[in-house]
Amino acid sequence: MRDEERPLWPGRAAPAASAERARRFGMDARPLGRTGLHVAPVGFGAYRVHVESGLHRQAFEEAVRAGVNLVDTSANYGDGGSEILIGQVLRELFEGRVAGREDVVVVTKAGYLQGTALELAHERQPPYPDLVRYQDSCWHCLHPEFLADQLALSRQRLGLQTIDVFLLHNPEYFFIDRENRAGEVTAEDREEFDRRLREAFGFLEQAVLRGEIAWYGVSSNSFVDPPDSAQYVSLGRALALAREVGGALHHFAVAELPLNLYELGALTEAQPDGSPSTLALARREGLGLLVNRPLNAFVDEGEGPHMIRLADAPGPKDQPRDPLPILRALQRLEGEWSQGLGARLAAEYGDGIRDLLRWGSELQSGLGQIRDLGHWLHLRNNVISAHCAQIEASLTSDLDAALLPEFRAFWDDYGQQMLAALDAIEDDFRARAQALTDAIGDRLAAVTPAAWRGLPLSRRAVLTLLALPVTCVLVGMRRPAYVHDMASLGMVRPKPGVGPGKVDADALVAAFRRRAQH
Repeated sequence: MRDEERPLWPGRAAPAASAERARRFGMDARPLGRTGLHVAPVGFGAYRVHVESGLHRQAFEEAVRAGVNLVDTSANYGDGGSEILIGQVLRELFEGRVAGREDVVVVTKAGYLQGTALELAHERQPPYPDLVRYQDSCWHCLHPEFLADQLALSRQRLGLQTIDVFLLHNPEYFFIDRENRAGEVTAEDREEFDRRLREAFGFLEQAVLRGEIAWYGVSSNSFVDPPDSAQYVSLGRALALAREVGGALHHFAVAELPLNLYELGALTEAQPDGSPSTLALARREGLGLLVNRPLNAFVDEGEGPHMIRLADAPGPKDQPRDPLPILRALQRLEGEWSQGLGARLAAEYGDGIRDLLRWGSELQSGLGQIRDLGHWLHLRNNVISAHCAQIEASLTSDLDAALLPEFRAFWDDYGQQMLAALDAIEDDFRARAQALTDAIGDRLAAVTPAAWRGLPLSRRAVLTLLALPVTCVLVGMRRPAYVHDMASLGMVRPKPGVGPGKVDADALVAAFRRRAQH
């Protein structure tokens, strides 16, 4: 039976069962605000999870077995594929009695129109009301008609009768679009935004009554912005609107926002209602607070906006070498090609073949534009290596028997020199990444328990966040090794936030506060 033909799995997460599952993680289960549910302090972030990946499937299964009992996905992640994978794995675990439906808290989100959702929106007549046409490839919408369609699709992809938590996804796109088009966000825009949230919350309250969702909330990158910024979304105002719609017993119970060692707005930005921070407001209001991108910090400093990966980087394979002399040797070989075999092949293939090999000069002139190790690895594996493989395959199959030995001899020399150049560049970037990781570790050591200092940076970064008043840190555990890395936190002592495991928030801010870039 195909997934879409199977009946939706009944039930929802339950207080006692969720607490029991969460305790398997080895740390104290945390209450998910006023929902009555309990979750492990680390959740499975499914942002870059793809339905075709067996590795992602294995990682999620191992995470649930290890006691990770909250998964956070979205209708637009992998064009719906993330929800499909989560649903398939959960059904297998439920059918095999490895876990029960009552054990696991499933969070998904809606708001974006990308990929298939955008294609369907183009065809829809009449169009969805209140569309935000942010870019040609990305629209946004919170209207109840859109949310109804997205909720139905999410329930089908996840295979669940009831979604435990349904979040509106980055509603600030309304403000971003208004600012892009008009240069400012007006008081009238704020009133219109409130109207849209109010209508969305009204729909979600009805979805609770129908049993389609249990709780709802908002996930916003702009919860942590300064209140005077154009894109700021007020968590306090969102809660006030939920009370207008649903009364004192409304079902707005969960918020999600970014927080990491560098992006600390959730700790530092005082709120219009007098709360010292968004974290303090959420705690006072009894909200479950989910934290995303704990290991990927987006900062705007020095060389401009870029990402800092808060995890240990493998060091260089060898003692770093200056890549420039190696690149010059590569350029000499490329000159020999252009004047030699390439020139003779030009009569048949055109003059362009003489300039087919230019990586030596391209890399020498472009090294300064490569941002970091991750950028380099993408360029090396997905661009340079793919291009070279294509050239080798094409010419090996096309050249006649007289020229093929000469090409093979040249290609052996060129390939060895290219590999040496690529390795030298990579070792240089790995050395830089290792130096940055060491520097971050030194700053962290000054504000966290001494017993944590020998741990990998990824664990120390997550432990630090868990020492703050948050419910669950969402980690992108797409590989079993990442799951094992996080699962080992249960054995760490002291436990974060307890006794000697406490972290001084002011000291943390002083050590890491920098201007963030969304």
